[in-house]
Amino acid sequence: STFHKHVAAFKASRAPLPSVPDRAAAAKAAAKRRRRGKPALISYEKQEFIIEVIVRADRANEGMTSLAIFDMIEVLCPELKHKQIRDAFKKLKRGKRNRGRL
Repeated sequence: STFHKHVAAFKASRAPLPSVPDRAAAAKAAAKRRRRGKPALISYEKQEFIIEVIVRADRANEGMTSLAIFDMIEVLCPELKHKQIRDAFKKLKRGKRNRGRL
């Protein structure tokens, strides 16, 4: 029938699905394409450490001031200037994974 011809032509034009290992590589490549903008000034591991320190200080009822946080970041990343530290912390606070924590 005419409908069968159209469906067969459509299926033939589609690319086959990749195998499981290829899907992982494809997902990794897609994630890499999604990254936009400048790379982070502070590494992911240091960001996690900073957040943990702030949260623990808050739990102990000894919340950290902004100045104390900037000093801590300056010790962790001495190559950054004060304005870079301030901007990096602002970006860290705005991040999706830190919204409820900070």
